[in-house]
Amino acid sequence: MRRIGVVAGVLALVLGMSGCWLQPRLEPGRANYLSGEPTLTAATVAGLTEVWSVPVGGADTYQVRAPVGLNGRIYAVAKNGRFGGDFGYANSIAVDAATGATVWATEHEMLTLSIPYLLDDPVIHDGAVRAPLTLMVNPFEGSTGGTVGGAVAADLATGAVLAGPDGSAQDFALVDGTIVRKTIEVAVPQGPPFDSAVTAPGFRPTVTGSATVPGDYAFVGGWVAWSDGATGATGYSPQCPESGGVPRATACSPDWTADLGAAPGNPTAVGADQVAYADASGTVSVLDMATGAIVWQSDLGATTLSQPTVTADRILVSTGDGRLAALPRAGCGAATCDPLWTGTVPGAAPGTVLAAGDVAYVATEAGTVAAFDLGGCGAATCDPLVTVSAGSAITGAPIVFEGRIVVGTNGGRLVAFGLPG
Repeated sequence: MRRIGVVAGVLALVLGMSGCWLQPRLEPGRANYLSGEPTLTAATVAGLTEVWSVPVGGADTYQVRAPVGLNGRIYAVAKNGRFGGDFGYANSIAVDAATGATVWATEHEMLTLSIPYLLDDPVIHDGAVRAPLTLMVNPFEGSTGGTVGGAVAADLATGAVLAGPDGSAQDFALVDGTIVRKTIEVAVPQGPPFDSAVTAPGFRPTVTGSATVPGDYAFVGGWVAWSDGATGATGYSPQCPESGGVPRATACSPDWTADLGAAPGNPTAVGADQVAYADASGTVSVLDMATGAIVWQSDLGATTLSQPTVTADRILVSTGDGRLAALPRAGCGAATCDPLWTGTVPGAAPGTVLAAGDVAYVATEAGTVAAFDLGGCGAATCDPLVTVSAGSAITGAPIVFEGRIVVGTNGGRLVAFGLPG
């Protein structure tokens, strides 16, 4: 695990320079920050316009997850509402990043049984695009009940359906060339796509109450940061079992739990020794990763809706009252810090923030993407440099890839914005 932390930091640097998106939020620390972006800058982004929009599947497809990109292609997965509900099917697609031309499109029939499922963001790994899924199983379908998980997986070149790792999998992270999954519960596998095809060590946190606690984890140095879904931020040391074969009874307890007073969201690494959480009360907390001690906090005055985004000198968080807050990454030398600036986000319920180069992008449930200058506007409150619309609620967090901003929508489409010409 200590070696994993070093590799994760190197991976973040390499990906930030290359512009490849192999996993959600770019790297294992979940920073969602692309340091080098030569095309879309604060000086040019006002010219953004839609350059292509493609359906990921048929008329029943919806909720396209966050896309990933490699070697000139964008890959995405989406839920499928065939037969009036999300039962047993999903779709994946590969498109040309420049033109939106479909390279291949695949429908995945996961089970012959009608079982509702959860589909998470994909990763690119071992020649395939792979998205974790969790099926909600009941005792009448050959299982002990609870959840069964696996992955939808398609060959990068052809779209051919591949097997994925078994075991409940609500989130994937790529660390040291391996998929690491948060394993909540393991039930009886029922055939494809649950035949193991790749090594997938499981991060098995101790869970109280529900066995399907949601939420992403983040690698911070050699540690794993997570949230218990109630009031606690948690930190797990390298002694946490990693093997996918470790029984649930030996799941590891956190080395520390920090009570933040309100439900903390998904964590983001702040360098190799700190972690940032935004919680339901509107408080952003930066904690020491080794001890869980709070280093500093900021009260934004409204529920925070997004996982923090961490750049070289900023921590970015959106709020439920339609704002983007930019905080100093290193704090302000006091226990509480005010934002450096805030931005007004048009549209309902702003979500994930992406930072690329000197621009911050905020996606909303109204289907808009607003772009802000990371340096602010010289005032306490800033308007966006430009706002564009994807046509329906954005369900796939934005990425910037080869001069394009690409999002997934609840309308079953992958939409790209770029500069004209």
